[in-house]
Amino acid sequence: MINSTDPRAQALIDAARANVLITDPHLLRVLDCEDDGSAAWVVHEWGEGLSLDKMLDKGPLPPARAAWLARETAQAINAGHAAGLAHGWLTPEQVLVTKAGAVKLIGYATAAALHPDPPSSPTYPELNDHQRDVLNLAGILYAALTAKWPGVHPSGVAPAPKAGRALMRPRQVRAGVPRVLDSICARTLDRSHPHGMPIDSAFEIEAALSDFLGDPAKVAPSSLSAMYAEPEADEGDPIDELLASNPSLSHREEWLEAMAANDDTFGSGPMPAVSPVEPYVDSAERPLFATGARRVPDASSAPHLNPDASVLPPLVRTTPGPTSSTHRQAKQGRTSSRVAIALLIIIVLVIAGVAAIRAYEMGRADAGSIRGIASTFGVIVATAEASIT
Repeated sequence: MINSTDPRAQALIDAARANVLITDPHLLRVLDCEDDGSAAWVVHEWGEGLSLDKMLDKGPLPPARAAWLARETAQAINAGHAAGLAHGWLTPEQVLVTKAGAVKLIGYATAAALHPDPPSSPTYPELNDHQRDVLNLAGILYAALTAKWPGVHPSGVAPAPKAGRALMRPRQVRAGVPRVLDSICARTLDRSHPHGMPIDSAFEIEAALSDFLGDPAKVAPSSLSAMYAEPEADEGDPIDELLASNPSLSHREEWLEAMAANDDTFGSGPMPAVSPVEPYVDSAERPLFATGARRVPDASSAPHLNPDASVLPPLVRTTPGPTSSTHRQAKQGRTSSRVAIALLIIIVLVIAGVAAIRAYEMGRADAGSIRGIASTFGVIVATAEASIT
């Protein structure tokens, strides 16, 4: 409420009436407005909770919660910009988290009407209200991550630090900030850097944060106090995932009941029937085995053959000779016997030769003695040849 004589009175009433055109659920709606000649007043929807500046008194938020809060804020700003209306004064004081864990924006358009002359900034000169919204929207993400405020408009949150004239990135202020969120802030806030893909709209910030979060419902807090804790990982139900990937599985409830009762007999019954495997088709033309009782693959599973090739004859199995150890021992015995007989013949020949020479030298050799020695030699040779063969 301000005095009707205040120069801002008419701008306030106009902003309140324009606010009604935005139907986004993240806005605290304007319920009524009037200038009765003595005062200009606006009635907003009631919101009970904490503004972001008060929340950051306890320190920065977990990265996933910070991203979720900034995304919810971006949805409201994007809806207003689509209707042609800017917030114009987006600061942590204007972002409310209710007791139920919902994000609400305060003073959409009306807060800017109460501050018609925004402070100039050498970092961001000559900005319109829509451009200020985009920079301050990235500032909301920056503040939630670091508890420092880099935005265009003044705030009760401590200002973001700088390295010289350049704004320090969130990862330089606080350890553990995800690179994606750090990049969103830098690509929006750092106008001095020639980014390959600068962000200059609320729609782009909302889309980038949505990509980072995946399903925003999984990180949405259930209450205001939950904003200070990391979202619990939703691992899902492994039984449901197994059933989803294998529709043929059944008896889930029976399985759960048996597990709960620690029933050792569960699963000990007969196994479910299994479809029989399709038998191979016999092929008499070209059996792969010795008898026709064996089965071979049918034509659909057989390898491709040249149609011009002639049919090969059936395989014939030959029976090899005996290869037992007894046979090998007998063969080795015969070889040894032949060697022994050969040695014996050599010895006899030597003895006979020596005896003939001595008889001749002693003068007792005659024709009968020589014929006797020759006869004996012939008998020994014949016996040896018979034994060898």
